[in-house]
Amino acid sequence: MNTAHHTERGAVTLLVALVLPILLGIAALVIDLAYVQVVRNELQNDADAAALAGARLLRSPTSATPQWSAAEAAALRAVELNAADGYRLGTGTVQSGYWNPTQATAVLQLLPMTPTVNDVPAVQVTVSKSHGQNLGEVPTFFARLWNVVSTPVTVTAVAGMTSPGTIEPGGLFPLVASQCVYDTYWNSSATPP
Repeated sequence: MNTAHHTERGAVTLLVALVLPILLGIAALVIDLAYVQVVRNELQNDADAAALAGARLLRSPTSATPQWSAAEAAALRAVELNAADGYRLGTGTVQSGYWNPTQATAVLQLLPMTPTVNDVPAVQVTVSKSHGQNLGEVPTFFARLWNVVSTPVTVTAVAGMTSPGTIEPGGLFPLVASQCVYDTYWNSSATPP
């Protein structure tokens, strides 16, 4: 009886040594991917806010032409007011042009171009946490065990000036309306928001 117990000694150690890399791999997958997704969501919110800040300045009451430079400057200022991964953002790429909201998968058509009937002025903001931008890539925690120290994340947002009735399903989110438009066209007493 004593010899059987003596020969099994160390089996648990061997089992733990074999299972530990698998457990660390699962931890890396769960914790690191979740953290990267949180940072991606923060960056997307930042890009959305910057694009909306720029788009609101595209139209001017004193000019019929889009105010491209004012919109781009406002979007860049808005990028610098936001943070992701615990740090304030320093850079982003802002482009302006025309966007066709009648297409669910529309992309920004850069200037110079001749707009068609459905094209509306728009601002596109791209924000990245990558090598050399916004304090570098998103760091990992457990994935470092497999020599994955960080991963780049890039997001893009487009905001344009258009009427909600011209947008195809899936073509726009979020929708922003001024209070006077909301009060004029929405009967909040009959249908509360």
